Amino acid sequence: MAESEPIRRMPEPLISESLTDIDGLESGELEFDATVNTLRSTDLKSGGNGQAIEAEWRATDRLGLGAEASYTSDNQSGLNIGASWILFHDKARDFHLQAEIGYQLIDQDDSIGRDWDDASLPLKFGLRAGWRYGLWTTRAGLGAEALGQTGVNSAMRASVAEFFEFAGKSRFPSFAGIEVDGDWARPAPYILAPTVVVDFTQIALPMKLGVATPWSPSMNSIPASWGVIIRGMFELDD
Repeated sequence: MAESEPIRRMPEPLISESLTDIDGLESGELEFDATVNTLRSTDLKSGGNGQAIEAEWRATDRLGLGAEASYTSDNQSGLNIGASWILFHDKARDFHLQAEIGYQLIDQDDSIGRDWDDASLPLKFGLRAGWRYGLWTTRAGLGAEALGQTGVNSAMRASVAEFFEFAGKSRFPSFAGIEVDGDWARPAPYILAPTVVVDFTQIALPMKLGVATPWSPSMNSIPASWGVIIRGMFELDD
């Protein structure tokens, strides 16, 4: 019997990633992510580094569970947990939709090295969608945050990303694109992040390596900021 082809996972953002693979179809899928990031303000008066380890597990065909522990260069820690529920799979059109909810069990919010995708309030929830057409993929999210004070007028979140896959017969298939993230519970809500991810599964190494260079423009007396995110994604789906 001929070996089945490797699963071609849908490209995923590094900042506004879904809790579990949005196109995951079977229970038992498991992924571990290791992330390092840096954050610097353009006035050079604040900034820091952070590290995070995350586990994602598809407990059933529809239910996904995840947990992330983080630590920053200014000795601050974080612990997030979450769950996802697949609402819709259209295999023919490669369109997928899932609901997500997450809670920050530990959130030391004064950290200057906090992760770029951290929510401003403890509870976050919303929808994630993905649509792949040929070598192009559109990812989008819409949600909100709760259980805290923001100091601003809205606790809405939204994101959109567009990626192009460099597939073909390459031993290292990859994708690249741009992410735009908005979290209106932050004084400076917008993040723009060019992103590149390289897949090493074709050489029997079950991992991907992603790099993003996020930038946030100055708003509400908050200086512009920039940084780098490097993430290793280890997939144990088979």
